Amino acid sequence: MTKNRDKYARATFLHQAAQLSCNEGYEELSQMYNLGMENISKKSVLKISPHLKREVCKNCRITLNPGCSSTIRIENNSRSEDVKCDVLTVTCRKCGTKKRFPIGQDPDFQLWVDRD
Repeated sequence: MTKNRDKYARATFLHQAAQLSCNEGYEELSQMYNLGMENISKKSVLKISPHLKREVCKNCRITLNPGCSSTIRIENNSRSEDVKCDVLTVTCRKCGTKKRFPIGQDPDFQLWVDRD
């Protein structure tokens, strides 16, 4: 059994509520839910999944839904246009903050959560 099961459940619920409120057009409510999720995880010292962390803007704490509150592009700023230099860029539409994830270097890369 998980030690902080109720706290994980609350953080997951707040993340789901933030996604739903962002889809409905309530960005401020989404920010508050994400801030609550972050505060619960810090106070209880929970390990939040990287998948959840990647869906939240670190600057304005809004949920990054593609097409709704963020834009996604694959950029390659190298001179040689090498495929290994591809970078997935997620841009927040509210504050303009960019998150960059290298996707070309190792096509078989998995997060530590997804490994067997």
